[in-house]
Amino acid sequence: MRQILAINNQNCIVNCVLNEDIDHLFVKCDFYGRILPLISSWLGFSTTSQGNLLDHLTHYGGLRGYSKNVPLALNIICLFVVWIIHKEINKRFFQHNEEYLQALSENVKLPSF
Repeated sequence: MRQILAINNQNCIVNCVLNEDIDHLFVKCDFYGRILPLISSWLGFSTTSQGNLLDHLTHYGGLRGYSKNVPLALNIICLFVVWIIHKEINKRFFQHNEEYLQALSENVKLPSF
């Protein structure tokens, strides 16, 4: 069997019983939505949860008061978060294996250096 997702299967993979759309997955999900706040805490600032992913990424990239490279670095870190979540979802679905939230945030921190 090729393990391809059924087109009518739209529930979040961590059983939130909500539809898995981009805003739910990266901002509102009880599991994955906690990664960006963990990373913000690691970076030493707090942020409020934005309503959708685009607003969240705009917020991260628009932080001022730092050097010119900080917004670029924050955007790169956000892209690492997206990549790590994508990889973890595939791992959950295809290999029936899952990571802990702390391990996922560490997977973002390591390549960010």
